[in-house]
Amino acid sequence: MISQVQVYAKMKENFNKINETKTVNVKTVLFRETDSFRDCWAHRDTSLLITRFQMQMLIPSEKPNEIKILLEYLTLCLSVIVQESKNLDKLNKSILTEALSDVLGGYINSYGLPFVYKMLYEGKAKMTMIEKLIDLSENFKSRLDTNGRGWTLPVQTESFLDNVKPAKIICNAYFDFCDTLIFDGSTLSTKNRTLFESCEMFSSIPLPILDNICKPNAIALPTKGLTLTNLNQFSAAKPILTVYYRSVICCGNMIQMNSKIDCTKERANFVNKFYNWLDTVLVTLLKDNVCHPPLIGILKLKKTVNQYMRNEKHDLEISKTRSKENIRYNSRDSAVGHFIYFIISFFITGLFWSVIFSFKLISDRGQDEDEHIQAIRFHDSIIDDSPEESNTDVRTRIKFTESFANKHTEDVTALYLFECNQKHYQSEFSNDGYDTDFSATN
Repeated sequence: MISQVQVYAKMKENFNKINETKTVNVKTVLFRETDSFRDCWAHRDTSLLITRFQMQMLIPSEKPNEIKILLEYLTLCLSVIVQESKNLDKLNKSILTEALSDVLGGYINSYGLPFVYKMLYEGKAKMTMIEKLIDLSENFKSRLDTNGRGWTLPVQTESFLDNVKPAKIICNAYFDFCDTLIFDGSTLSTKNRTLFESCEMFSSIPLPILDNICKPNAIALPTKGLTLTNLNQFSAAKPILTVYYRSVICCGNMIQMNSKIDCTKERANFVNKFYNWLDTVLVTLLKDNVCHPPLIGILKLKKTVNQYMRNEKHDLEISKTRSKENIRYNSRDSAVGHFIYFIISFFITGLFWSVIFSFKLISDRGQDEDEHIQAIRFHDSIIDDSPEESNTDVRTRIKFTESFANKHTEDVTALYLFECNQKHYQSEFSNDGYDTDFSATN
């Protein structure tokens, strides 16, 4: 039996060496905290404790960035230990194996798997490598006959989400994305066709549902072919949430293009609800330390939705600004339009009355010409009918006739007076009367 003082001395010496490497402390499942109060140690326990401290230097000093490199490193450590333990007896071989399993198993449980799951949710890790790492972790636990409760709790990776790249959402113009979605009960009525012609489609699509928000094992999606999916099944490693989100967005874009309507507000409401749902789900997924292969790429999807929300918010602000400008410009354009309409109406009215007056002038001019022709004919008849009349009388009659004709009147009374005057004039200046008066005078 080795005294406790000698054990502590060796522990201190090895701890100083280990501390220089700046490795992470994953704790251990080989010993308990109460073992520090033991009065004496068995030879095997002391050898296991010293070996465990030596193995501490095998722990990587940084978090894993690539699962392939991590698997290669773990495989190398195992092969070296197996090679070195061939010449050892059974007792020392078991000590070496237990110490290595405690070190590597603790690192995989506390740091390896959380970051590998993060890579899975980022869409960077391959499922075959993740399965190998999980199998290796289960193998270490089986050798130590533990569930990993003595190791350090899995590290939270929520603070390592800054370098996530967004997922690409590409809509194929020749694919009917609306046909892949399952709408709620209201869409099963006769209004189903009008639903695909309006923005109500976004409010008619249910959000995904988890069977248990704390420890989810299955998820239900309103998409054909993926209605219910086991979250722990490696064969279902498809980005089902990305497929669902792309179907909804592309279906809305197709409806908006075909119907020529603006669904910005309705789409923003759906994206906002889906983003809140993702936030709730990710809090659970990043803490349960369980692999969910069907949720591959969920962090990329969250980044995409976040960017889309910011773009939608910017577009809504632009649309509101444009609507205000359009209202202002429309009011200004309406005033200008009324003024132009008034000018055009005034011009058309003026043109109409000018045409009417032109026709009136033309008709009056034709009537004047007819009266003038009649006056000339009357003048010629007077000259032809009274050849013996004196030039002075003829000129007097012509002057009277033309002066009356130029008055352009159609008054019946004036015409009657003219005719009476003309008869009196003819009787007064007739040759017979003149001769009779003249002879009587003589």
